[in-house]
Amino acid sequence: GVLKITKRIIEHTGTLSNGEITYGETVADSSISHDLVKDKVTGDIVPGTWSWKESSEHPTVDDSETTTYTIVFTPTDTVTYDPIEFPAIIKVNPKEIKISLKDDTITIDTGDGFGLGTGDVDVTGGLVGEDALSSISFDGDNVTVTENGTITPKDAVIKNGTTDVTKNYSITYDSSVLKVTKLDINVVTLPTPGKITYGDSLEDSSFTGGIIEDEKGNTVPGHFEWKTPETEPVVSDSNTTPYTVVFVPDDSSKYDNIEFDITVEVGKKDLTVKAPVSTTVSKDDEIDLDVDDLTVIGLVDGDKITEVSFDGSTSTVGKTTVTPNEDSIVI
Repeated sequence: GVLKITKRIIEHTGTLSNGEITYGETVADSSISHDLVKDKVTGDIVPGTWSWKESSEHPTVDDSETTTYTIVFTPTDTVTYDPIEFPAIIKVNPKEIKISLKDDTITIDTGDGFGLGTGDVDVTGGLVGEDALSSISFDGDNVTVTENGTITPKDAVIKNGTTDVTKNYSITYDSSVLKVTKLDINVVTLPTPGKITYGDSLEDSSFTGGIIEDEKGNTVPGHFEWKTPETEPVVSDSNTTPYTVVFVPDDSSKYDNIEFDITVEVGKKDLTVKAPVSTTVSKDDEIDLDVDDLTVIGLVDGDKITEVSFDGSTSTVGKTTVTPNEDSIVI
């Protein structure tokens, strides 16, 4: 007849258990505690090794004490004995991480939490594999641009691709005393001041154009004004002397004023100087005219003509034409 030879039977009759793991670890990281394996008939101890069949798998918290894995005992003598398998569950603990602000000084921005986001926090303890911080919120306690306050990250969402894996983490949020500073702004295009005339003050020169942007490249609305609007430039200052302009942002909670210098065109003031229509002198006296005899239209307050000479006959009685010499006028 045909002789069938089977392998001897082994058994493990003691306690078999396995250790807890943390999310991110593999099944193989669960330690196996066991008693001796013996030959079921002879009672002899059977040497061998213990391992997990699914050793490379990464259980999640959802798998904890729910998903069944397999512990394998492999005898050293595989000719006499076959391996034996045991079902087991593994407790998977969430991975502990701490989320805190990278910096305790930020610039104020639009949106909630002063514009803070996932890029403004550090994750101590590290995320697993391709897991990434998808979103986060913040609680602020009296934080303004003029007063420091405590701010705390909260409600972190962690995803792997599109899958929410937040439950696999035990998250601690670290509060920080936060200093909020305003955004820097700079001049991209200078405004053009309007031309003025000698005698006008800077406040008579209005601005056109001009572009101001913040450090994030956003255009900043506001207006330009002269720092010393009462200043009265003279013609020699035209397009030469710099004067300070102040840009005043509409949103003073986000931006501070900035100052810069520009020049302004100053034109000459029109001046009309007339000789007297008539004057009376004694016969044979020479007509003697001076600045007090002039009619002057257009002088700026404080200015006066101190010298003048006249062209034309001034030595006879009767009708004669005299004209103030323009080149002789000293103001």
